[in-house]
Amino acid sequence: MDMVEKVARAIATAHVRNGIDEFKDPVKWCDAADAYDLTNNNGRFEYDEMARAAIDAMRVPTEEMMTAGASMHWDDYRYRDESTRDQWDAMISAALKEQEKVG
Repeated sequence: MDMVEKVARAIATAHVRNGIDEFKDPVKWCDAADAYDLTNNNGRFEYDEMARAAIDAMRVPTEEMMTAGASMHWDDYRYRDESTRDQWDAMISAALKEQEKVG
């Protein structure tokens, strides 16, 4: 399972658990954990698009994320910012390209 599908499944599960669907009663519709699997292809496409948007929105790390990345090197040298930012961007790009290979 690639990252887009993982995020899409999480969105579908949250969608059903919160009762945000046309049925307004997620228990009657399906078990929340099965929401993505029980959705038709059109619905899966929508969840996949939401997942791609959510992942892409994380492309630029926050200051807190940058600080956490620097702390992994047991220091807080700011010269690591550019490297950390580049690595993060590469990981986000890879996550979005994974599904292109599958889909």
